[in-house]
Amino acid sequence: MAATPTGTQSTEAVAIEINELKPLLTETEQALLRQSELLRSRGLGLPSMTHTAINSLIHSLDTFLRILRDEQREVAQLRTLVANSASFSGSFDLDEILSDAMDGIIALTGAERGCIILADDAGNLDFRVLRDGTSAANRSQVLDGANADQQFSRSIINRAMETGEALLTHNAHDDQRLIGMQSVAALDLRSVLCVPLRYRDDVLGVVYVDNRLRSGVFGEREKALLVAFANQVAVAMSNARLFNNLQATISEITQVKELTDNVYNSIDSGVITIDGEGFIVQANRAAAGLLDRPDAAALSGQPVADLLEPLVEPLAQAITQVNSGAHESSFEATVTFGGKPSVVLNVRVNPLVGRDVHGAGHVIVLEDLTVQRERAETLRMFKYYLPPEMVDNIQQIAGLGFEGERREVSCMYVDVRPLATMPAMRPQLLMEEVNIYLSRATDCIHEAGGMIDKYMGTEIMALFNTQLNPMANHAACAINAAIQIHENFSVIYASLGIDHAQYRIGINTGVATLGNVGSNTRRDFTAIGDAINLAKRLEESALDGQMVISEDVRAHAEHHPLPGIGKVEYHALEPLQVRGRQQQTAIYLVQPL
Repeated sequence: MAATPTGTQSTEAVAIEINELKPLLTETEQALLRQSELLRSRGLGLPSMTHTAINSLIHSLDTFLRILRDEQREVAQLRTLVANSASFSGSFDLDEILSDAMDGIIALTGAERGCIILADDAGNLDFRVLRDGTSAANRSQVLDGANADQQFSRSIINRAMETGEALLTHNAHDDQRLIGMQSVAALDLRSVLCVPLRYRDDVLGVVYVDNRLRSGVFGEREKALLVAFANQVAVAMSNARLFNNLQATISEITQVKELTDNVYNSIDSGVITIDGEGFIVQANRAAAGLLDRPDAAALSGQPVADLLEPLVEPLAQAITQVNSGAHESSFEATVTFGGKPSVVLNVRVNPLVGRDVHGAGHVIVLEDLTVQRERAETLRMFKYYLPPEMVDNIQQIAGLGFEGERREVSCMYVDVRPLATMPAMRPQLLMEEVNIYLSRATDCIHEAGGMIDKYMGTEIMALFNTQLNPMANHAACAINAAIQIHENFSVIYASLGIDHAQYRIGINTGVATLGNVGSNTRRDFTAIGDAINLAKRLEESALDGQMVISEDVRAHAEHHPLPGIGKVEYHALEPLQVRGRQQQTAIYLVQPL
């Protein structure tokens, strides 16, 4: 079966037949002319309209052939328009769209040269694609502004950009619209067609084609075709820009989302966001770990009350407080989730940022305080055995090394109750009663700012003005601690029916060496020196219920008094002869008023 001819093939066949028919008509006319002479010689003749009819037929065939050629060219142009439109309509690459479009423009118009110029938001022109219709390679070039000004008429381009209308000239030199344009004269332009790239109300740029050699290359048909083609190019460009902007936005959103997720999951505390209905919107890995759940993403959409069941009541109260206008509500609880050990949680509830209505969403932060609480409990236990100041400033103490530091301090020794004054009792009861006195004396020393250096049976050694508790009036503070011990012990004596005081206190002020003693594996912070030894001697020389101080203590306390301390009297005692000293030491008995 023969193939059906295409429209182009049929048109071409008709044109061939017409071209073949025209010589036959001419031959027929010549033959008729010869026959006409023969007939006239015989007195006969042909009808007068015969020659006219043949000439009219030949002219009609020429006209029909010209129309056929024009229509054939127009069909070819339309097919080129459709083919090129299809080539870039599915692309979102702007450079690819412009390159394919320029190929189609040259094919549509038959121009010698052409280019596509785009305009940015500031109105600057960007000469993007150049085509040379006479070039065998027909390859695009990227032009800069200076080079483009030397090759194309910026005046014509600006006119099309400003008016938004296509500009067609058959001969630029004779066109009244272009008189005075220097670039037209300088470039010796003939045929020019410049069409704006319009998308809605915006002019994105122009399509420019010209011919510097021939006039009348472009007609209204080329103008109409190029306007239609330019509109399609403008739509494709807008789609490409929209697609690229969308891709950039998606990429930015993705980067922000990844960054947010990384930050969200890097937070040590559990973070859960819920909507106004109490369903989980998002949870981080820390929250999933606290709840003994393997996957944080799987928590989304679940009721928060089911996952935080041990916290339902206090959590509901916290949410109610936030919905009532509170910026934040928090509470602590010890709970157990799944098969994990119990944890201490600090739970904070905040309104979800960005919500305009209270109760529309909340952020729940679960801070695991278990380790902190265990550490605090450990430190609290340490403070039972070490001075609290030493525990709190352990780094500072460690930095002293074994060299020590010379420093003026006030040292107090307290024998809370000599064992000789204790009644006969079982060791356990004896220990309990001694600890009553030690505990009360310790409280008095701490309240006065002193630091317990050590316990020695029923005795306490306390220091004032060490590196850990510096104070200008340390002697007065030590006296204040002694007075507080006196008053507190008086209450104990009254409760136990003891009729006279049984403690002994000695205080001395002087320069001592303070630092670490011991070894690299076990060390202690203490003070040593003659000033410390004298304080011990004063305590040993005191009688029951006496507070004995040295002359240095009295002098320092008088020069650096303690505001608010009750009035006291100092009664001179017999000077004390201390072993190792040639001169006797003046001592005083402190008597509260």
